[in-house]
Formats: sequence, structure tokens, C-alpha cells
Amino acid sequence: VEQSGRLTNCPHNPSYPVFTAWDIGRSDATSIWFYQVIANEVRIIDYLEDNLKNPDWFASRVLGYEVSIDIIDDQIKIKRGAEMPCCSHRKAYKYQTHWLPHDARAKTFAAMGKSAQQLLIKCFGVDHVRITPNLSKQDQIQAARKMTAKVVFDSELCDSGFEALKQYRYENDEKHGKLKDKPLHDWTSHSADAYMYVAVSYRTDA
Repeated sequence: VEQSGRLTNCPHNPSYPVFTAWDIGRSDATSIWFYQVIANEVRIIDYLEDNLKNPDWFASRVLGYEVSIDIIDDQIKIKRGAEMPCCSHRKAYKYQTHWLPHDARAKTFAAMGKSAQQLLIKCFGVDHVRITPNLSKQDQIQAARKMTAKVVFDSELCDSGFEALKQYRYENDEKHGKLKDKPLHDWTSHSADAYMYVAVSYRTDA
């Protein structure tokens, strides 16, 4: 990607919809890639990652204005507030689909018995939230490798996520002097998993 000049200025094109692909961390990082599909080219225009934040924190930064989520009498209530200058550029994004991982269906005690999927549907709308196709990790990796042959990254907004992808690797089996058949789980994992969700989803509704 770097050698072929595809880590470059890749601005948002307002004529096309924006998609997101999420990997949701429970006790660690959540990563989100923002992308557009133009002439069968995947253009990754933005990236967001942070640790130990609630769904409304991420929804606020995806939408560009403050979002708060409350659960009252077992009903999810959403309040929208002021614009967030740190990510106001995302207000121009016309979102089509937010792709969530399979574990987004899980209901948690922290969310008072609701799932991340349920909470984010309330934020984004039921027609805009979907679960990624269920493939094996190896199939996800192969899909990501294939997509990488034609993907373009914005060098500024995707810098930290791109660095994580560069360092994502298989776990080393020192005892047998070879690589294990599964990737190492470390700080790069959530970015890489979200990127795989781009790869397995972008043809589905783009």
C-alpha cells in the first residue's frame, strides 16, 4: 500500500455513502473504520479507536454531535446534544450501514441487559445497523489480503489504524520454532479485526 502510493490524501466524497466497520472491545479497545466504495475501490477515509468507552461515546464521535443513551423502564432513550468540534467533519458523512461484530448481539450487565446492537440501532436507525457475515478467522484474513490489493487509505485520518495493521502478526511458537495458526492478540488486534469486517462486508450492500 505504501509503495504503490495508496496511503495518501483520500478525502470524503459527498456523492457516495459512508460505511463503518466496528470491532467492539468489552474491557479494552473499540476500533472503527470509515470507508466508501467508489468504482469497486475501497477508500478508507477515517478511523476511530479508544479504550473503555461506552456506546454513546462512540456514537457521538461517529455522528459529530453529543449523544446520550439512557434506559428508562427497560426502554432505550436517546438524547442529542451539541456539535462536537473534534469530529464535526463526520456530520457530512451520509451513512448507509454500520457493520458490527457478532458479539454486538450479546446483552451485558453494564448496559442494563441491552446489547451494543440494540443501543446503536437507537442511535443510527434500524435500517443502518447490520451484523457482519460470519466467517472463520482464516477466511477473514484472506478477504482482507485480497481487498488490500485495491484499498486506499487516508494518510492523515487513518494513520494510527494503518500502523496497527502493519504490525498485526501471527503468534510465535517459540517451542517449535514456527508461527502458530492464530494471530497474536495485542494492541493491533481490534484495528485488524475491524479491517477484516470491512473486507467481508463491503460487497454486501455497497
